[in-house]
Amino acid sequence: MITIVPPGKRGVVRRKPEAPSTIAYGLQPNRPRVIYYSGSRPEDTRDEAATKAVALAQPHRKGDGGDLSGTALGRFCKMHWSDGRTMISRYDAGSRYAELVDSDRVAQGLAPRQCGLAPDGPLASTMTEEQFRAYVDLCRIKREDAEAVMVPVAHGRRAVNVIYALAYEDRDLAGRDHGVAVNALYRLAVHFGLEKVGFHG
Repeated sequence: MITIVPPGKRGVVRRKPEAPSTIAYGLQPNRPRVIYYSGSRPEDTRDEAATKAVALAQPHRKGDGGDLSGTALGRFCKMHWSDGRTMISRYDAGSRYAELVDSDRVAQGLAPRQCGLAPDGPLASTMTEEQFRAYVDLCRIKREDAEAVMVPVAHGRRAVNVIYALAYEDRDLAGRDHGVAVNALYRLAVHFGLEKVGFHG
């Protein structure tokens, strides 16, 4: 029987004494063994600490181990919004746009970044040619709809190009593009239903 005790306490493992026999007559029964159990193995702690140290050493994180600091979009949102709710909704808006780009690329037979939602495997094999063409069109339309709401932010497609670089290509922006991206992410958040019109925190 093994009993796991809280960290810092002692645990005792007791082995069931063997039944006496004529051969083992006169031998003393097995004594309990004392085990020290801290709740986690020391090597596990070392591995976790090493992994965290590697993450924190990445230049773009600047010593910040938070999840948002691992992407250009996350760092941008942390830089421009101190309100946690707004920060997350703008981050989610950019992430959803990146998913639409991925889905559209995969539907066209291009390589995705990482989060494409286009069908593959058994799902694609069960689609008729018409169904698959409709799916390709749907992916294109969803992406175009999201990009259309960003266009009024600046002249031409600059806003789309800026958010594409930030959210999809994971590239940090030049200072001149920050204002465009702030407005574009707000419009995307409204488009995806993450925020209401007029809330521009």
